[in-house]
Amino acid sequence: MTHAEHKLMLFMFVKQMSLFHALIESLKSKGVLDEGDLPAYEAPIRSSDEMNNAMFDQVAGYYSAFATSLGIADQLPDKA
Repeated sequence: MTHAEHKLMLFMFVKQMSLFHALIESLKSKGVLDEGDLPAYEAPIRSSDEMNNAMFDQVAGYYSAFATSLGIADQLPDKA
């Protein structure tokens, strides 16, 4: 993996973490979510192939957009 590819991965993970954190904090502030609720929601999400495929497509789009913003879009592999 090139330096640019590692940088792209870091940008993607930072963006993902910031979005999750904002959502979780919003739900907590509204009293919708408690700390103990998170593990209970993870199991069904991990088991849904249809949802995972849709999320994969969405994340691939974000990945491509970040790659373009970093000037490395032409270095991305073809979609498998």
